[in-house]
Amino acid sequence: FLLVHIEVQDTPRKTFRERMFEYNTLLRSRHRIPVFPVVIYMHGGKEGLTSEEYREQIYGYEIQQFRFQCVQLARLDVEEYRRGVGPVGAALGALMDSSKTRERAELKASLLLQVLESGFNEARQLLLANIIKTYLELSPEEWKDYEKVVERKEYRKVQDVDETWMDKLLSQGKKEGREQGLLEGKRQTLLALMGRKFGPLPSTAAARVGSIESVDELDRLLDSILTAENLEEMKLDA
Repeated sequence: FLLVHIEVQDTPRKTFRERMFEYNTLLRSRHRIPVFPVVIYMHGGKEGLTSEEYREQIYGYEIQQFRFQCVQLARLDVEEYRRGVGPVGAALGALMDSSKTRERAELKASLLLQVLESGFNEARQLLLANIIKTYLELSPEEWKDYEKVVERKEYRKVQDVDETWMDKLLSQGKKEGREQGLLEGKRQTLLALMGRKFGPLPSTAAARVGSIESVDELDRLLDSILTAENLEEMKLDA
């Protein structure tokens, strides 16, 4: 058996190496099986795929050496990963380097289409589509090309992914149920991510998330969990 430990961070930090070492030690002690550690950096970095080390020395004698793999999304060429990936991979493609891509408008449309055809529920589709919409930015000229691309028959589903997409979803009957479904989907996603990153949650933190009725507030917390070093930085009491 093998346990794959994946951490998501905003940018590379030297202090993170020790924390990654601590996570690995705790996981190895708890599960008693090999642990393969990987960190995914959303921004920064110099290479797409590399590794980092954490070392401890006493009186010049090295007593600890720990290495983990790094995926620096902003340095990966999206053209190498855009095809044959799942909907989550399509969303991550929006964070990769697209500077060498000529047809960035069609790239954005194709990534959105992958999400819309994923079979995920509407709440998950919205979360992934929002990543693509937010991080794969287009110039004014590219937006004009994008509008032409989504008019094509094969991109008909993408036509609804715009600033009024949420309104269109909610107008398709059972508005209140859809709103609650979206809120609950985001709450459960946030709780799952917090539990995975920080371990068992205090009842007060779980109760605070369960009481949030604002999509914007949940989006703020989902964004902040990418860079938070601990539960206190989530500012759940704000």
